[in-house]
Amino acid sequence: MKTTKKQFELFKSECERLIKKWGLSGWRIEYSHDKDAKNERASIGVNLGGRAVTFYFPVNWDDEQKPIDIIIIESARHEVCHLLSARLRNLAVQRFTSEEEIYESNEELARLIDNAIKQGY
Repeated sequence: MKTTKKQFELFKSECERLIKKWGLSGWRIEYSHDKDAKNERASIGVNLGGRAVTFYFPVNWDDEQKPIDIIIIESARHEVCHLLSARLRNLAVQRFTSEEEIYESNEELARLIDNAIKQGY
Protein backbone atom coordinates (compact mmCIF):
# COMPACT_ATOMS: atom_id res chain seq x y z
CA MET A 1 0.00 0.00 0.00
CA LYS A 2 1.29 3.46 -0.91
CA THR A 3 1.43 6.28 1.61
CA THR A 4 0.40 9.80 0.66
CA LYS A 5 2.07 13.19 0.96
CA LYS A 6 -0.61 14.12 3.51
CA GLN A 7 0.30 11.08 5.63
CA PHE A 8 3.99 12.00 5.37
CA GLU A 9 3.17 15.53 6.53
CA LEU A 10 1.29 14.10 9.53
CA PHE A 11 4.33 11.97 10.39
CA LYS A 12 6.64 15.01 10.12
CA SER A 13 4.41 17.29 12.19
CA GLU A 14 4.07 14.69 14.95
CA CYS A 15 7.86 14.15 15.03
CA GLU A 16 8.39 17.91 15.24
CA ARG A 17 5.80 18.28 18.01
CA LEU A 18 7.42 15.54 20.08
CA ILE A 19 10.97 16.75 19.46
CA LYS A 20 9.95 20.14 20.82
CA LYS A 21 7.96 18.60 23.69
CA TRP A 22 10.86 16.35 24.73
CA GLY A 23 13.41 19.17 24.48
CA LEU A 24 15.57 17.50 21.83
CA SER A 25 17.10 20.74 20.61
CA GLY A 26 20.43 21.06 18.86
CA TRP A 27 19.80 18.43 16.19
CA ARG A 28 19.85 19.00 12.44
CA ILE A 29 16.68 17.21 11.43
CA GLU A 30 15.66 15.98 8.00
CA TYR A 31 12.72 13.94 6.79
CA SER A 32 12.49 11.55 3.88
CA HIS A 33 9.44 9.97 2.29
CA ASP A 34 11.61 6.93 1.66
CA LYS A 35 10.81 4.62 -1.24
CA ASP A 36 13.08 1.80 -0.09
CA ALA A 37 11.85 1.14 3.46
CA LYS A 38 10.86 -2.48 3.93
CA ASN A 39 9.10 -4.24 6.80
CA GLU A 40 8.86 -1.13 8.94
CA ARG A 41 6.42 1.68 9.54
CA ALA A 42 9.21 4.24 9.90
CA SER A 43 12.88 4.47 10.85
CA ILE A 44 15.65 6.90 11.71
CA GLY A 45 19.28 7.37 10.82
CA VAL A 46 21.37 9.12 13.46
CA ASN A 47 24.79 10.77 13.23
CA LEU A 48 25.68 11.50 16.86
CA GLY A 49 28.93 13.33 16.10
CA GLY A 50 27.22 15.67 13.67
CA ARG A 51 24.04 15.84 15.78
CA ALA A 52 22.03 15.01 12.66
CA VAL A 53 19.03 12.76 12.27
CA THR A 54 16.87 11.71 9.35
CA PHE A 55 13.38 10.37 9.93
CA TYR A 56 12.25 7.99 7.20
CA PHE A 57 8.59 7.38 6.37
CA PRO A 58 8.00 4.66 3.76
CA VAL A 59 6.26 5.30 0.47
CA ASN A 60 5.50 1.59 0.31
CA TRP A 61 3.72 0.69 3.55
CA ASP A 62 4.58 -2.95 4.16
CA ASP A 63 2.39 -3.71 7.15
CA GLU A 64 -0.81 -5.64 7.75
CA GLN A 65 -2.45 -2.56 9.26
CA LYS A 66 -3.39 0.32 7.00
CA PRO A 67 -1.53 3.60 7.58
CA ILE A 68 -4.33 5.36 9.45
CA ASP A 69 -3.62 8.54 11.42
CA ILE A 70 -3.25 6.92 14.86
CA ILE A 71 -0.73 4.37 13.56
CA ILE A 72 1.25 7.12 11.81
CA ILE A 73 1.28 9.16 15.04
CA GLU A 74 2.39 6.11 17.04
CA SER A 75 5.14 5.46 14.48
CA ALA A 76 6.40 9.03 14.81
CA ARG A 77 6.41 8.74 18.61
CA HIS A 78 8.33 5.47 18.40
CA GLU A 79 11.04 7.00 16.17
CA VAL A 80 11.40 10.07 18.41
CA CYS A 81 11.92 7.66 21.32
CA HIS A 82 14.78 6.12 19.32
CA LEU A 83 16.30 9.59 18.99
CA LEU A 84 15.84 10.15 22.72
CA SER A 85 17.89 7.05 23.52
CA ALA A 86 20.35 7.22 20.57
CA ARG A 87 23.41 8.22 22.57
CA LEU A 88 22.85 5.55 25.21
CA ARG A 89 22.34 2.92 22.49
CA ASN A 90 25.53 4.01 20.76
CA LEU A 91 27.51 3.65 23.99
CA ALA A 92 26.01 0.23 24.60
CA VAL A 93 27.23 -1.16 21.27
CA GLN A 94 30.73 0.31 21.42
CA ARG A 95 33.51 -2.03 22.32
CA PHE A 96 35.04 0.40 24.81
CA THR A 97 32.71 2.55 26.84
CA SER A 98 33.54 4.06 30.19
CA GLU A 99 31.23 3.87 33.14
CA GLU A 100 31.26 7.68 33.23
CA GLU A 101 30.03 7.93 29.61
CA ILE A 102 27.15 5.57 30.34
CA TYR A 103 26.29 7.47 33.53
CA GLU A 104 26.27 10.83 31.69
CA SER A 105 24.11 9.49 28.89
CA ASN A 106 21.69 7.91 31.33
CA GLU A 107 21.45 11.19 33.26
CA GLU A 108 20.78 13.11 30.05
CA LEU A 109 17.96 10.71 29.19
CA ALA A 110 16.51 10.94 32.71
CA ARG A 111 16.54 14.78 32.56
CA LEU A 112 14.77 14.81 29.20
CA ILE A 113 12.09 12.41 30.41
CA ASP A 114 11.67 14.28 33.70
CA ASN A 115 11.31 17.64 31.92
CA ALA A 116 8.71 16.20 29.54
CA ILE A 117 6.71 14.80 32.45
CA LYS A 118 6.88 18.14 34.28
CA GLN A 119 5.44 19.81 31.18
CA GLY A 120 2.51 17.42 31.25
CA TYR A 121 3.53 15.06 28.47
